[in-house]
Amino acid sequence: MTPGINERPNVFVVDDDPAVLASVEALLTAHDLTARCFASAEEFLAEFQGNGPGCLVTDLRLPGINGLELIRRVQAAGSPLSVILVTGTSVLSAGNASLTTGSPQTGGLTILEKPYIAADLIRLIRHSLGQSLHSRRAAG
Repeated sequence: MTPGINERPNVFVVDDDPAVLASVEALLTAHDLTARCFASAEEFLAEFQGNGPGCLVTDLRLPGINGLELIRRVQAAGSPLSVILVTGTSVLSAGNASLTTGSPQTGGLTILEKPYIAADLIRLIRHSLGQSLHSRRAAG
């Protein structure tokens, strides 16, 4: 279920590594954030409704639909989700440079390179949630 404007936004985490999902979920819970974890982009898209504020944290390398394609689909749906792409490799090539600006609906894309510091992830998520809520309220 996607939250309404007055409900707490979700942090959607997509990663194919169960240990990463468990550790990120524990981190978010410890910081009073609502986490919804998915083992694949397909699993996320099957449940995603696209209309509520929140933040998507996705790994770049996923089996099946990869992180970049997942972001494209979320943006194409006009979702107010802000997006954090976690990667161990640089994705700022000429072919992907447009992703760094994102769309007005998503509030942009933030890239976080591995290994990252947990405090940095939390800071970026809180900022992204603020952007998403602001975009959602501005849209009516």
